[in-house]
Amino acid sequence: MNIRVGIARSLLYYKYFPFWKEYLESFGLEVILSNQTNKEILLNGIINSIDESCLPVKVFVGHIIDLVDKVDYLFIPRIKSVKKKRVFMSQVSRSSRYSQELR
Repeated sequence: MNIRVGIARSLLYYKYFPFWKEYLESFGLEVILSNQTNKEILLNGIINSIDESCLPVKVFVGHIIDLVDKVDYLFIPRIKSVKKKRVFMSQVSRSSRYSQELR
């Protein structure tokens, strides 16, 4: 039985998808990508996010909900920076009522 790992089709997780996919498959894991953004994903993200979160984070939450029943694990790395001396950190873990599950 293959272990299925889900990657959200949003934010930097999708931008770096080719790298993550190759990396995870090198360990024998099956990588599952969430569906393309649609009304259902957006609505689920809006319903399950706090009001103060931005639209891209709400879409991300919708993608996680899309994946949660399809995979064994969710791959949500904490991306601190992609460039030297420049810090980037999303507040995704605070933007969802499922924040405890995302940690």
